[in-house]
Amino acid sequence: MSAPTASDLPPGLAVAPEMPTLWPDVRLQTGIAGFVRRHPTVAVGGLLLLAVFAPYLGTVDPTALATARRTRPPSIDNWFGTDMLGRDIYSRVVYGARVSLTVDAILRRDYPIIQGLVLLFSFVYVLINLAIDLVYKLLDPRIRY
Repeated sequence: MSAPTASDLPPGLAVAPEMPTLWPDVRLQTGIAGFVRRHPTVAVGGLLLLAVFAPYLGTVDPTALATARRTRPPSIDNWFGTDMLGRDIYSRVVYGARVSLTVDAILRRDYPIIQGLVLLFSFVYVLINLAIDLVYKLLDPRIRY
């Protein structure tokens, strides 16, 4: 059924004009913002990988001072530049992500991430203790297993 026109109505009645919509037309976001909006799990997983593999991503010690390189702009050596003490800002952001993601997981009670971190840290702890025991065995012949 189509909308009535002025000729279809009895005399004395009028047709209201069509009202504009209250909501703007939906636009699909493109680029990085659109990807993060459509796939938030992939984006968060990428941040987790960035935080876990921080030591292997071409970063330097985030606490190393280099006063000769103070307040440098972004470059090939320092992707985000340097701060007032000459520290690499990129390294500080990447290493800081590790701490902030761990604290965030604890505060939000994200138990799978907490369990994964505890499992990872305990595995590393066992490996370090095993290596120390093997070194003690080599250094002290009185120790027998």
